[in-house]
Amino acid sequence: MFSLSYQQIQVPAEAVAGLFVVIGGVQTFFGYRLFRALIMLLGFCAGCVLGYEVAVALAIRGFVAAAVCLVAGLIVAVIIRLVYPVGLFIFGGWLGWSLAHPLSVRFHDAHPLVIIGCMAILGGVLLWKFERPVIILFTAAAGASAMIAGGAGLWMGMTPSEWIISTPVDPINQLMILIGWVVLLALGLSVQVGWTAKPRD
Repeated sequence: MFSLSYQQIQVPAEAVAGLFVVIGGVQTFFGYRLFRALIMLLGFCAGCVLGYEVAVALAIRGFVAAAVCLVAGLIVAVIIRLVYPVGLFIFGGWLGWSLAHPLSVRFHDAHPLVIIGCMAILGGVLLWKFERPVIILFTAAAGASAMIAGGAGLWMGMTPSEWIISTPVDPINQLMILIGWVVLLALGLSVQVGWTAKPRD
């Protein structure tokens, strides 16, 4: 019988890095305009993971397991779309995590889970209370981080996570990364504030 596990899925590092660049670019420059679609996509992915865990727990395999993942993803996406404040908080938490995780890994913090958790909660609360400016700032910042990690991964022939862990921490290297991130962040903010931040239809 057909079965599939995470360990059996082999994706080229360049493909993962390229996906980071594309998604990061969309998030950096069009995060506010595409926000509702983004939180639905996030909900779909979270639902698929939840469906996978349920299928594994119930020993469901084959196409039935795939159907469970798909249905669970669709249900969570619809719920998040209908209950918008919940989706807002969840997406803010994800943005906080996406910003905190690379920093905690790169600087070898002794308590990375504490930083990641606090940033996730802070992101959720800020996005819930101050929707428009925080969406623009967080999507541009997180998207810039993804583009930097993805671009470096493409250049080095490794996944973004591998690059984050393996890149030496030295002042010159950190300065170059920071400059690139600031430039992308500034461009993203400029685009979103000047065009994409206009009232959505």
